[in-house]
Amino acid sequence: MHERRIPEWLRHAPAPNVRGFAVLAGAEAIARGILISVFPLAMYRALQDASVVSEVYFFVGVASLLIGLSIPYLIRFVPRLWIYLVGTMMFVAGALTTILEGAGATIVGLSLTTFATVTTFVCLNAYVLDYVSKTNLGKYETSRLFYSALGWTVGPALGVFLYDWWQPAPFLIAAVAAFAMLVIFLVRLIPFSPVAPHVDAAQNLALVALEADRISL
Repeated sequence: MHERRIPEWLRHAPAPNVRGFAVLAGAEAIARGILISVFPLAMYRALQDASVVSEVYFFVGVASLLIGLSIPYLIRFVPRLWIYLVGTMMFVAGALTTILEGAGATIVGLSLTTFATVTTFVCLNAYVLDYVSKTNLGKYETSRLFYSALGWTVGPALGVFLYDWWQPAPFLIAAVAAFAMLVIFLVRLIPFSPVAPHVDAAQNLALVALEADRISL
C-alpha cells in the first residue's frame, strides 16, 4: 500500500520566534525614541503656549487610553493582524503629517503617532503572549531590551540634533522605522496569523491593554 509522504516543513510548521519579536520591538524603539524629544519642541513651536501644549497632550493621552482599552472589544470583529497593520500605517501617516508644520498638522501628527503607539503596543504584546512560551519570556525580554537599546539611548538626542539641523529629518526617520515595523510584521507574523478574528485572545488583549496608559511618545 502506498504511503502518502508529508513534507517535514508541514509536519513542523515554523512559528514566530523570540528574535523576530525582539527585532520588531527594536524598530518600534527607533520610531518612538527619535520622536520622544522632538514632539514637545514641535508642539511648542506650533502653538507657542506651554499650557496649551499640556492640554493637548492630556486630551491625546486620554483618547489613546480609551483606544487601547477598546482593542480587546474590536478584536472580536476585526482580525488582530489588520489592527496592527492599521497601527503601523497610522505611525507613518502621523510622522509625515507633522512635516507639514502648522498647529493643526502637528496636533494631528501627535494624535496619530500616539494612537499608533498604543495600538501596536497592545497587539504586539498579545502576539508575544500567544507565541512565546512562559519559559522563554525572560529570553524575549532580554532580547527586546538589547534590540531596543539603540533607539532609546541615541534616539532622543539624535532627534533633537536632526530637528535643529533640518526639521523634517527626525519625522522621516520615524516614518521609515514605522514602515520597517510593517515589513518585519508581514515577514515574521502574517504567515502565522489567522485571518479570522482572534476571539480566544481577547483575554490576553484585555490584560495588555491595561498597560497602555503608561505609554508616551
